[in-house]
Parts: sequence; structure tokens; C-alpha cells
Amino acid sequence: MRITNLQELQEKKNFAKGEKMEHFQDSSQFKIGEDGRVCHRRDGESWADKVLDGVSLDQTIYWENCGYSYIEEESGENIVGERKNAGEIQETTKTWGKERGEGKFKREKKIPQKNKKHPTKPKPKHSWHKRLSKVARELGDVNMQTEQIANGEWNDFWDERKKEQELEEEKKEREHWESWVQEVKDFPGHYAMISVKILVDRDGVSVHDIDAAGVKRDQCSPDPYVFSEDGEHWTAMDEWEKLPSHIGQECDIDTHVESGFTFQRYNFFTYWDIENDYYVWKSMNSHQWLCGGWRNYFDYYPNIKKMEEIFCLDKQYLPWREVGTLSKWINGIEWETVWSRMDEIRTGVQGGRKYHYFRGNGWEDRSRVGSKNWQIPRMVFQ
Repeated sequence: MRITNLQELQEKKNFAKGEKMEHFQDSSQFKIGEDGRVCHRRDGESWADKVLDGVSLDQTIYWENCGYSYIEEESGENIVGERKNAGEIQETTKTWGKERGEGKFKREKKIPQKNKKHPTKPKPKHSWHKRLSKVARELGDVNMQTEQIANGEWNDFWDERKKEQELEEEKKEREHWESWVQEVKDFPGHYAMISVKILVDRDGVSVHDIDAAGVKRDQCSPDPYVFSEDGEHWTAMDEWEKLPSHIGQECDIDTHVESGFTFQRYNFFTYWDIENDYYVWKSMNSHQWLCGGWRNYFDYYPNIKKMEEIFCLDKQYLPWREVGTLSKWINGIEWETVWSRMDEIRTGVQGGRKYHYFRGNGWEDRSRVGSKNWQIPRMVFQ
């Protein structure tokens, strides 16, 4: 018997795992072992049959893959130096009992022969098993190596699958944001992201009374961030990018911020509610937004940089007027200016439509989110 075709054995193994073993011609040569593995079945009396019977198909496939094979030799015995001995003690003499010193001693009882009643393992005719044992010692446990290779292939498969899923997810996210870019392009004035930087002292306390919508509720004067020279006052909006975005960050030395002060940035997403006919504002710094409120509008988490690129109001211009820098504010947002300009862009009505703006105050009517008649601040168009 010679194992010659690895693919054929693999097919036999796959067929043998079914409920029946009659799917191929020599199915009688295989059986299912106690551990559920496919094994060889040999019922003959030859040494090859006894050696192969019960051997795992995986192991013979592994040997075949490594280049080992077992070749059955021709029948017949080849005995070199045969020597047959009788069961008695024999001696040679010229005349037995006549020579000196002989004749007195004679073994009359024969040496008993041992009759083994238990079967013994026949000795192999060749030393191939010794060579294989040496190879096996070098290779180690075949079953363990097979398991390690299988585990490695399994891990490689899932690593590759994970990379494919990540690439697929990145593609979906990219397509999602591209659809929003097209949405803003098709419907200008419907969406915008507004940011404000609020002046705080070294303890992180806001210098001004700024509420949840980024609206300034006090009339603090003088403002520490107003540069004054020769009676001329101006708020340096050109320095917006240089100003810090979080508490503890030092100001750029080229800004007009007095020593000891810094800034905290707040971001807002605003959009036109088509059903209720008003502009809605949402704080992107609020607990509700950070804990999943953004999922009401986006399939993927909107980071600040991406939101700035897509929803920048300054890029949504009017043919007859420059929008300016309405996306960025310092020490308070004027929502009336923002929404009136967005509505002018959205409707195309030059100068904008008539509206009623409710700003609220610093007491019981501070900023809050809600419906059309509950939200503060709010703008109702006529």
C-alpha cells in the first residue's frame, strides 16, 4: 500500500465525516474513531494492515505532505545465515564413554522449550520505523503541530477579515460625510456650525455671564479682551485662531489678551426645522449630545474638524453680500444675526424676511432647547 494522492485523501476525509461512509469506492477502508476523527480500517493479517489500522487520516496526510510513504515489500522470507538448533545438548566425541573424564556425567533430561501463549509484536523486516522515529523526534508532536497550524490559519483569517471590515466601515463613513457635503451644497442656509470662545480667568471662571446657548447675558465693561489705543476700540476677530480653545492653555504672545486670562471654546449645531418652520440650536458640548444625541442627525460621530469643513456658514455665501465671519464668535453669539443671514441664504430673499426674535434675558428666560414656542432664543418668521 502506498499513499500517493493528498487531495484524494482529503476528499475521502470530508466524505467520511458524514453519516454514511458509502460515498466513494473504497469507503470500507475508513472508519470514524472514538474521538470523531476519520481513521484507516484494515482487517487483514499482514503487518501493513495491522500498522495502518486505526491510524488517523490526518496523520497519514501529514506524512504524505512531508514526503514519507510506506511501501509493502514482496511476500516471502529472506533469511540470511539461517541456523537451526535442536532442543538437546549435543557433544562430539570419538567414542562416547570411553575417553578419560567422560562417561560419568550425562544429561538425560532435555531442556524444556518455552511455549509463549501471549501474542508478541513481530519484528519489522526493515528499519524504516527507526528512521521515522528519529524524524518524529525532530518534528515533535504531529497533532500539536497540526493544531498550531490550524490555529494560526484561523487567526490569520479573522485578522484579514477584521481589516476588510475596517476598510468597508471607513468607506461607508466616507460616503456618509460626502452625502452631507452634497446636502449642504444643495440646500444652503439649512445647516451651520457656530463656535464661540469665552474669556475665563486663571481659575476657569467665565468673565461674562454666558448661558447654555452661548448668549452673553451681562453688560460687563470694560472687557479684558478689547484693545484700546488712541480712543479706538476693536475686537480682534482676526486673532480667533490664535486664541486658546480650552482652560489652562496659554494664549499666543501675539494676541491682545491680558496676562492671566485664557479661553474656553463651545460649539453649536443649528439647522432649519422644515416641519415647524424655525431654526433649532443644539449644544455640541452638552451631556445629552456627547452621550448619543448626535445620533439623531449623523450615523458616525461628528468630530469638530469635520463639522467645520462641512457646515461652515462662511462658505455658504450670497451673490449680493459677503457672509463674513458668522461661524466664529468671541464672548457671546448673536443668534439673530446668524439666523437672519441663514434664512436669507436659504430663501434667496434679498434683505431677508420679516421675523420676530425672542432673545430671552438673564433671569427666568435664559436659553433653553425645546419646541418652536419654548426654545430660547428663537426666531419666528412671518
